[in-house]
Amino acid sequence: MQDDLVAIQWRAHSGSAKAMSQLEYLERPHAVYCRTDGHETIEQETLNRLGLRQRTQFQVPYFTLLPQLVVNTDIISLVPRSLALHYVKIFDIDIFKPPFELPTMDLVMIWARSREAFPDLNWLRNLVRQASSEAECA
Repeated sequence: MQDDLVAIQWRAHSGSAKAMSQLEYLERPHAVYCRTDGHETIEQETLNRLGLRQRTQFQVPYFTLLPQLVVNTDIISLVPRSLALHYVKIFDIDIFKPPFELPTMDLVMIWARSREAFPDLNWLRNLVRQASSEAECA
C-alpha cells in the first residue's frame, strides 16, 4: 500500500491550528524517524534535495515513538498518515501538511520463500493485507 507523510504537533501548542510557514517549521525542534541501515529517509532525502535544514532534536528507529515525543512539547514530527490517524485518537496531537512536498511511501511485506507455505505466516500476511486494504479505503 502507499501512504503519505504528514506532520504532527502537540494540539495545545501556541502554533497549533494556524498555518505554519516553512521558516517556522524548520526552526521548530523535530523528532525524526531514522533508518538503522544507514540510508536516508524520505524526509532526509527531500530536505537535502531542497537545500533545507531543520532542527533535529531526537532521532528514533520507530515511527510509533514519534507521536509520544511531540505531546507537551514544541516538537514537530513527520509520520505516515495512517499512523497519525490512529494516534490522534490516543494522544493530544494535530495533523497538518508540511510546508514542502514529500513523495509517498510504499509499504511492502517481505518474507523468505522457504516460509511461503507456513500456515501461521499465511494467516499473518492475510491479516496485514486486509488491514492495509481497509486503511486505503478509509
